Amino acid sequence: MTAVLVREATAADAKTLALLIGELLTYHAMPVPENFEAALKRDGFGPRPHFRALIAEVDGEPAGMTLFYPTYRPSLTRPGLLMEDLYVREVARRKGVAQELLARLAAIVCKEGYGYIEWTTERENTGAHEFYVRVGARRRDNKVCYVLDAAALRALAAKFD
Repeated sequence: MTAVLVREATAADAKTLALLIGELLTYHAMPVPENFEAALKRDGFGPRPHFRALIAEVDGEPAGMTLFYPTYRPSLTRPGLLMEDLYVREVARRKGVAQELLARLAAIVCKEGYGYIEWTTERENTGAHEFYVRVGARRRDNKVCYVLDAAALRALAAKFD
């Protein structure tokens, strides 16, 4: 089995995070934001971080990442972590990278007193669905995800100005 090193990302990793998340965005045919590296550095490693990330390396090369942040579910009466992204580069797949990233994230949850990890995945990503079930995740089919983008947010907020 290939040795996978998983570590918490630091500000020095903003470029690597931008590269990995950029690959994920490109895969999903989404544009990579301008000044992406600077935004990640500002938002994840500034005075008030909005997220944390783990980076996985295989043979000293970036192999994958997960980005996460705190959330709270009143029905569980516990804080948890929302895993925004879990990405493993094509060349590193099937080497245990995703499992190592998720295991490290689970260790953070347990050590820091969170009660759960939750996330969404693309409906058609059957490989991800199978992996998540294998590691013990329970699929919740009773939820539908909604997003208010910038234009919709401005339109809605304008009604209350």
